[in-house]
Amino acid sequence: GDRIDRMLAAEAPRLLQQLRSSGANSVAVLPFRLRHPNAEPSLRGAVVQTVFAVKLERALATFYDRREPVRVVFDAWSQVLQQDRQAGFSTKQERKELFEKRFEFPVKSPPMEIDALVTGIIQPSDDYRATTVSFEFCTRDEPGQWKRTGPPVVIETDRSFLVGMGRGFFVPR
Repeated sequence: GDRIDRMLAAEAPRLLQQLRSSGANSVAVLPFRLRHPNAEPSLRGAVVQTVFAVKLERALATFYDRREPVRVVFDAWSQVLQQDRQAGFSTKQERKELFEKRFEFPVKSPPMEIDALVTGIIQPSDDYRATTVSFEFCTRDEPGQWKRTGPPVVIETDRSFLVGMGRGFFVPR
């Protein structure tokens, strides 16, 4: 796997533990916000944001524990947009509306509501050589409150990551 997969695999158990501690039994992962240097975090326009969400869904599912299950929705954001093209999650009200939606899970069961939303912020350094990733979640009981899951993680930015962030690159000769 790539750097992102390895980093997410390392973070997933801690994230699941925090979700369990907050009482969550089911989770939907939302696109990550991308904060380019000297800009506000944005939800628009970079492939890496949804790629991160899908990779995190898979990483969380890998650590499924039958004794303390936290069920993970696959392709949660796609499911949301199929129901409502204008959906968002920037405001408390938008997140409350997401908690009212029913999601399909990868296992055979009727569509269900979820207990927690997970997302994060992807923030490249000024020179784009390193990228800081922070994770956060909110619960059905407290949709207005994003909680950080711990210290941010810094990973080296590679070519595919740059392209995913909508950045060109060149290789000096």
